[in-house]
Amino acid sequence: MQEAVYYLSKNPEVFEKIKNGKASLLGVTPKELKAILNSFLLTSAGEIKDYWR
Repeated sequence: MQEAVYYLSKNPEVFEKIKNGKASLLGVTPKELKAILNSFLLTSAGEIKDYWR
């Protein structure tokens, strides 16, 4: 899963395709995928940074 997160952080266009259901990540369970997507979406919204203040 760590490799998937790293890859998506370096390839935001792939993240968008996965988010829109036009691509998938091999070897990542649906539960892991949901966690990855949520963390990317929260980070981009700034919610995680605000949470720790």
